[in-house]
Amino acid sequence: MFWIGQRLKTLPSLFGWLESVGYGLLFMAIAVVVMPSAIAIDQSPPFGELLKISAIAFFIPALTEEIIFRGLFLPKGSAKWMILSTLAYVLWHPLEALTFLPESALYFLNLRFLLLVALLGIFCLHAYRRTGSLWASVLVHWLVVVAWKAAGGARFIA
Repeated sequence: MFWIGQRLKTLPSLFGWLESVGYGLLFMAIAVVVMPSAIAIDQSPPFGELLKISAIAFFIPALTEEIIFRGLFLPKGSAKWMILSTLAYVLWHPLEALTFLPESALYFLNLRFLLLVALLGIFCLHAYRRTGSLWASVLVHWLVVVAWKAAGGARFIA
């Protein structure tokens, strides 16, 4: 478990931060093509609400899920653990929809969305592996969630 603390203490270099932003932007470009229905610009939240959403999204899901799926699942960083980490991350979303977040079912039970979740997991994993810091994957995850909410996506998810 000590490796989680170590990987939270490790900060990416400036290049690592920029590379992580690039992963987030690349993911968003792919997501718009794969699932344009997940965006509803006309339903974007007001700026004040978006600030609140951004602050919450930093902790849940970005930081929490990255600690669990990249931090806990990847003590050694072997290919087996990377696959298990990504699979667990993908399966987590339908589990949320079927249990305590039923309003997310529109997205979290959609096959295209789950493919995007897998891709996001891979991008976050790559950012984490390249920098040795969980903060890189947290940044990618957070940017994607905030951009999606800003574009009117996830409007049914609190």
